Amino acid sequence: SAPVAVCIQFTTVSLTDDGTAIVSATSFDNGSSDNCGIHQMLVSRMPSDCDVDGTPFDTYASFNCCDIGEVLMVTMRVQDHAGNFNTCMVEVEVQDKIDPIIACPPNKTIQCSDPVPV
Repeated sequence: SAPVAVCIQFTTVSLTDDGTAIVSATSFDNGSSDNCGIHQMLVSRMPSDCDVDGTPFDTYASFNCCDIGEVLMVTMRVQDHAGNFNTCMVEVEVQDKIDPIIACPPNKTIQCSDPVPV
């Protein structure tokens, strides 16, 4: 029989310094089980504004700056040793908690008589 897939219903992913995050499929699990044992857990991103085709099932899901502010749906697939599988869905919010770095140009004095740049 198919495994029981149990997902974390909602989760938040924070981007790293380079504006990306890689999250393993097991991070979305909330106690999935199977009487024959779980062989693997895979994850797939559903289509979104940033990824119109979604992603194939893999051992991890990737997120980036384009995903900030989006509510993304991720499918987690739990497969047992007999090849049976079941899925569940997770709602993911991607956040960027790294403060921006602002680099201001040096001070410049402009005279009213200076020509306007075109």
